[in-house]
Amino acid sequence: MKVFTMKITIFFIEIIIIFFYMTWDDPDSFIKMPKEKYDTYYSSDSIGNKILKFPINTTKEEKLNSIKKSELIQEIAEYSTNIEAMIEIFNNGVEDQTQFKQDFTAYLEAIHFEYIGGNLTHKELKKLIINPTNI
Repeated sequence: MKVFTMKITIFFIEIIIIFFYMTWDDPDSFIKMPKEKYDTYYSSDSIGNKILKFPINTTKEEKLNSIKKSELIQEIAEYSTNIEAMIEIFNNGVEDQTQFKQDFTAYLEAIHFEYIGGNLTHKELKKLIINPTNI
């Protein structure tokens, strides 16, 4: 009877571990704001493309977090060697009335300049695009 009880206990512990493993998408998901909060910033333009539309009172941190979680940042990273394309994608994909757009564009230009100068590898450039800091 003890062996059977031990096997059942181990079985349930394995099931619990598997359940937590399957539901653990991102280690930061339990700490940061849920993605649904950022979905409220999405809108569509006249041809159906998704754009991020930030209200005037949105903080810089909220804007950065929503951009990091968006598909837009992945698209910008795809064109990481072409600064004109990156800026055009960003300008078309974000609607904002504050200085944030100009600051983010300046950030993209600065890290691209570092890449052109040989101070960053292509991998480092993409990492800085996907996880923007010091804006």
